Amino acid sequence: MSLLIRRSIPLIIVLIMILAPILASGISKQEAQKPAPQTSSEKDKPAELKAGPKNIKEKTAVFVFLAWTWLLVGMLVYFIRLKIKEADRVHEIRFYSAPQTGRETEQIPWKPTEKI
Repeated sequence: MSLLIRRSIPLIIVLIMILAPILASGISKQEAQKPAPQTSSEKDKPAELKAGPKNIKEKTAVFVFLAWTWLLVGMLVYFIRLKIKEADRVHEIRFYSAPQTGRETEQIPWKPTEKI
């Protein structure tokens, strides 16, 4: 895989996570449907309460919230992957390991002072 494709994979995943709920909701289908006029028998029944957004602003707010949530999750995953790659690189070059000079321990050139 080329470097450009490997670096663009997280961006593509984030875009899919953001756009999937919006496309799956079928906004245009729900808005195009008009409720049928009520008959007298339906008017006598008590109205059922349906949970959900009451108008388009509330509906849009829900989608914006979900999009931002997925965007933040994607960004956090991306940054965690970068940190893991950096930690693997540092471990591979043995940055924090003791120097291998043949001696068992490194000699301290100074003596620590006594407690006062």
